[in-house]
Amino acid sequence: EEPKNSGNSGNAETPLSPSTFIDSILRENDSGAAPGNPQSQEKCLSVACLDKNELNEHLDTIDSSLDNLQAMLSTHGFSMDSALLDIQDLISAQEQQKPTETEPGTGDSGIPR
Repeated sequence: EEPKNSGNSGNAETPLSPSTFIDSILRENDSGAAPGNPQSQEKCLSVACLDKNELNEHLDTIDSSLDNLQAMLSTHGFSMDSALLDIQDLISAQEQQKPTETEPGTGDSGIPR
């Protein structure tokens, strides 16, 4: 019964710990490779190498997205100065409306009986 349980627990551990599964695959690949090849393969398969490439791709995507945004904003005639003025106008308009809205809401002072 013990071999069956250990076999089942081994099968249960594989889905629960992906890092262990990946490590075992990497160990199998390293043992099957020629002595001179693992160093060159490790450089290409290293986490640092992949992360750098992924980071560069991500930065390129962000850069092109920013270029597209800049082109879109320039074609629509949007400028930050006018947008800030519009926001300030909206804020001042809201501040002017708040006291008039709060006076009737206070109860006795705003509503005659």
